[in-house]
Amino acid sequence: MGIADGEEDPLVGSSRPDHVVEIHKTASSISASALSTSSPSSSDLSAVSLQGHIAILPAAKKWWAVSRLWFTGEERNKARAYAGASIFMSILTTLLLLKISSVQSAFNSALSEKESAEFYSAVWSFVGIIIFAAPLFALNEYIDSRISIEWRSWMASRLISSYFNDLAYFRLKMDSKAIDNPDQRICEDVRSFTSSSVILAVGILRQIFYCVAFSGLLATLAPGLVGFLLAYAALGTIVTARVFGKPLTALAFHVLEKEADLRFDLVRVRENAESVAFYGADGRESRIAAGRLGTAVSVTRRQILIHAWLSLWQNIYSYATILIPSLLMAPRYFAGEVRFGTIVQVGFAFSKIEGALSYVITHLAQVSNLAAETERLDALMTAVAPDPRGGGVQRTSTTSRIISTSFNSRTSSTSFNRSSSSKEKSNGSNTIEDAGAGSKEKEKDDTTPSCLEIQSLHLTTPHGEKIICTDLSFKLSPGDSLLIVGPSGVGKSSLMRAVAGLWSTGSGLIATPPPSDLFFLPQKPYMPLGTLRQQLCFPDEPVRTYTEAANLKDLLITACLPDLLDRVGGLDSECDWSHMLSLGEQQRVAFLRLLRRRPSVAFLDESTSGVDSSTENRLYAALQSACSCYISIGHKKELLAHHTHVLEATGQGRWILQTTRQYQQRG
Repeated sequence: MGIADGEEDPLVGSSRPDHVVEIHKTASSISASALSTSSPSSSDLSAVSLQGHIAILPAAKKWWAVSRLWFTGEERNKARAYAGASIFMSILTTLLLLKISSVQSAFNSALSEKESAEFYSAVWSFVGIIIFAAPLFALNEYIDSRISIEWRSWMASRLISSYFNDLAYFRLKMDSKAIDNPDQRICEDVRSFTSSSVILAVGILRQIFYCVAFSGLLATLAPGLVGFLLAYAALGTIVTARVFGKPLTALAFHVLEKEADLRFDLVRVRENAESVAFYGADGRESRIAAGRLGTAVSVTRRQILIHAWLSLWQNIYSYATILIPSLLMAPRYFAGEVRFGTIVQVGFAFSKIEGALSYVITHLAQVSNLAAETERLDALMTAVAPDPRGGGVQRTSTTSRIISTSFNSRTSSTSFNRSSSSKEKSNGSNTIEDAGAGSKEKEKDDTTPSCLEIQSLHLTTPHGEKIICTDLSFKLSPGDSLLIVGPSGVGKSSLMRAVAGLWSTGSGLIATPPPSDLFFLPQKPYMPLGTLRQQLCFPDEPVRTYTEAANLKDLLITACLPDLLDRVGGLDSECDWSHMLSLGEQQRVAFLRLLRRRPSVAFLDESTSGVDSSTENRLYAALQSACSCYISIGHKKELLAHHTHVLEATGQGRWILQTTRQYQQRG
C-alpha cells in the first residue's frame, strides 16, 4: 500500500470490524479468592498469618472444601463407590477386631488355667480369624491405594486443564505476586495430598468405629476406664494441638516452599546451561543453589527439633497408660471375680480406644503436612479458577476484567473500556505524521476491510506500574505491513501481548481476525518434545500423508533448512530440538510453521534476530506471499525494506506512526 507525501494514511480510520469482543475495565476488583474452594476473610485463621502460622482446625474446613470437589464433581459416582467400599471394609475390620479380643481372652484364660481343650479350641478359632483377616487387610490396602490414585488422577487432570485454560499458565508466570512453583503443586503436592488424605481420613474413620465398638465392650468389663480415657485423651489432644500444631504446620509449609525453590533453581540452570557456561557463571549459580539448599536445610532442622519435642511428649503420653488397665483390674482378678483373659481383653480394648482418641496426637506431623499441602493447592485452585461469568481465568489484576469472549468467522476484537473513575486521556497521545486528505478519500478508507484495528488504546503493565501507550489508534488492511521500533524496554513486546490477548489492563479497542487466522512468532521459539514432523507442524497435529510430507520438505527449502531432514534422519526422528538446533535454526523452524499455516495476519517479535541478512530477506519474501498482513518488532534497518509502515515507540506512552518512507526521511 504505497502512500505519497501529502496523502492521508489509510492506516488511520474509524471503521471497525463487523463483530467485536468486549473487554471492559471495571472500577472495582473481583476478588480471586471468591473462586477458591473456600473464601477466607482477613480474620480467617486458616490463612497464613504474618507469623507464618496455619491453624489446623480452620485448615480442616479448607481441606474438606477441596476434597469434596471429587465427591460432587463429574466422577462423584466413582468417588462415592470407593468411599462406600472403604466404610464397609472399616466396619468389617472393627467386627473382626472385636472377635479377636474375644478369642484372645479365651486363649489367655485357658492358658493360665491350664485348660487344654479350651486352649486348642481358641487356637483353631484364631487360625480361622487369620485366614479371614489376611485377604481382608490386603483388600483394605488395595482399596485405599485405588482411592488415592483415582483421586490424584482426577484432581491433577482438573488442575492441568485449568492451568492451560485461558492462558492461566502465562498469567501466573508474568504476575510476580502470583503463587510459586505451580508445577510442583500439580505434581508433588497433589500426590502427597491425596495419599495423606486417604491415610488420615480412613484412619480417623476406623478409629471412630473402634472407639464406639470397644467403648461398649470396655463399659461392660471395666466401666471406670471409659471416663478416664475420654478425659485423658481430651487433655492430650488439646495440649498437643496448641503447643505443636501451628509450628509444625507452618514449618511444613515453608519446607515445601524452600525445597521447591531449590529444585526450580537447578532446573533453570539446566535449561540455560549453555548461557551459564558462556558467562562463566557456574560459581555464582552454585552459590545461589547452595544458599537455597542452606535455607531448606535450616527450615528442616527447625522442623526436626519440633518433631523431637513432639516425640518426647507422645512417648510420655503413650507409655503412661500401659499399666492403667492392669492396675485397675488386678484387685478383681485377685478376688476371683474375673478371669485372666478378661484382663488381657480389657487391655486390648483400652489400647484401641486410647489409640482412637489419641489419633490426632500420634499423627500430628502428617496432619501438619496435609494442612500445608491443602493451603498450597487451595491457592493454586484460586489462581486458575474459571470466571463464573463466561469461562476463562479470573485475572489477578485489579484494573481490568474479561467480561465476554466470542468470535465469528471473519473478525474478533478486544475492547478495553475505561471506567468512569479513570483519569482523562493523557496528553502524550500517539502522533500520526501524515497530511490530511479529502473526505472522499477518507470515506473510501473507512470501508476498507481491516486485518488489525486499534482504537484509543490506553495500555499499562498488568499491575499498572508502567504506561505502554496512550490513545493509540491505527488500522492495517490487506497488503499492509508494520514494523514496530524503539528502544529496548519501551513496550514493543507489551503491545503485541495486548494484541494477542495476553494483557488486558487499560482501555480501548483491539480488533483482529479470529484466532485461527492469527499467528505469533516469539523471538525465542518454543521447541516441544516430539518428532521433526510434530516440530514442523506445531501447534497443529501432523497429518501423515504423502502430500503433507512433500509439503514439509518443500517448506524446509523455503525456510532455508534444506539439509535438516538428512541431518536428523527423517521426519519421524526425535531429538532435544532446543539443544540440537541453534537459535537461528529454531527461528527458521518457527517461520516454517507460519508458512505452513498461512494465516491472514502474522506477528513477529524479533523473529529473525538469529539469522543473517540474506536468509532474512528470503524468509520475508516467503512471508509476503503467505500472509496478507504482518507486524514485526525489530531493530535491524534492513527490515524497513520489508514493511510499508513504521510504528515508533518514543517512551512515556508516546508512539509515532508513519510510512516507511517518512521514517527513513526523518533519519
